[in-house]
Amino acid sequence: MSLVVVGMVNYTEIKIDAPLAAAFRSVGQPTFATIISIEQSSA
Repeated sequence: MSLVVVGMVNYTEIKIDAPLAAAFRSVGQPTFATIISIEQSSA
């Protein structure tokens, strides 16, 4: 999963609290970011 995030966002811009959701949000995919955030908070 870390390779996916680094491939989408510069490693200096990765958010510690929600890296995958922030990566999707930064590339213009807020819907996926929301789905990921909901899944992470319910787990």
